[in-house]
Amino acid sequence: MINNTKQCPFCGEEIQATAKKCRHCGEWLEDSVSNTKNQATTEVSFQRDSNNHKTEVNHLKTPISDFVLILFWTGVIATFISMSHQSGVCHLTNPHKWLQIMQWATYIPEWVADLLSGLVDIIFAYALYIGMKQQTKPMSGLLITNIIITVVVSFLILCMDLISIADEDYIGILISLFVILGMLITSTIIGVQFIRHFNGLLNKLGWGMLASLIIVISAAALISEDEFSMTNTIISFIEFWIISYILYIQAELLTD
Repeated sequence: MINNTKQCPFCGEEIQATAKKCRHCGEWLEDSVSNTKNQATTEVSFQRDSNNHKTEVNHLKTPISDFVLILFWTGVIATFISMSHQSGVCHLTNPHKWLQIMQWATYIPEWVADLLSGLVDIIFAYALYIGMKQQTKPMSGLLITNIIITVVVSFLILCMDLISIADEDYIGILISLFVILGMLITSTIIGVQFIRHFNGLLNKLGWGMLASLIIVISAAALISEDEFSMTNTIISFIEFWIISYILYIQAELLTD
């Protein structure tokens, strides 16, 4: 025999299976079903939102927060000096306006600028590693790798400033290429992770790290030319602004 009754969810009394209202307590049964469906829909939506959620990160607590502005301006000035050397502006006889300022900047040795720039990059890389430990996705392995590669790249750049590598030194060139390739891969992975999992300044830093690929390409383009050319100057300016942008985002992120 088919059971044509059901139990009221409010009072527990037996009622007809097709009943829309309990004859004992007077409660409407359709509201209960509707609320249950709405609750289930809300839970599914919340679960989907949680899976797609990005953490808003606009500040990372680090031990260098008091010195961030000094590091930022040191990095920007050092980058400007390096850019001036790379552009070949020192070969001009009567430069004007910005080119004159760039030529003055070349009186400071390039190795000094690259040393300061490298130190700033290493300190910021370490601060980023420390600050990210507080996040749900600390990416410790990647950021430690980033510190190591930053140290090695800074050292190689300094060596190339002080010791000219001959064209026949294939081993030195090969090592440099492998290190630069490692930096490219690491920066790309970190940048993509920042973009995928975070919003705010950390997301912008991720885009900046991807844009830094242009820096490596421009450095390769400038490696064979010592004379001044407008192409060199434009590429150098692009490199300068990208590095300055990354330094600015890091400074904002690490400042209290």
